[in-house]
Amino acid sequence: MLNSNRDALNDLLDVDLEDLKIKDSKLFKIGAPFERQWYNINDKSSKSKLGKLYHATLKNYTMGKEKACICRIIDLERISAYTIESFENRIKKLTLIKAVDRFWFMPLGYHIDDKLKVTLFYPQSISLYQLLHSDDPNLDKIL
Repeated sequence: MLNSNRDALNDLLDVDLEDLKIKDSKLFKIGAPFERQWYNINDKSSKSKLGKLYHATLKNYTMGKEKACICRIIDLERISAYTIESFENRIKKLTLIKAVDRFWFMPLGYHIDDKLKVTLFYPQSISLYQLLHSDDPNLDKIL
């Protein structure tokens, strides 16, 4: 998927890992399941092993504003604290790579609850198909 707000991602590259971590579950709201013709949330294929996608809202994103986003909820049956620590270290290493946003769709933030369920928040974006077949003149700015 293409990012419609590349400036926001570039600003995130200088963010410390602790700034990406959302500690309080009251700072976000999970909404309706993400639905597209190519994505079925109830599909039991390998896609669901990577988590399920939902619409979400991040509260207090910047200066008290809310930000609409997409979240991926990864709820594995068995996950250890070591796996979570490895996940956090991997994100930290990726954020240190210069211009990583060209190769990796960087999350706006992530939350890990008491049961070690991981929720990743991503900016809303459009697919390449939607970009190529849209009549919206505002999408020309992305190109």
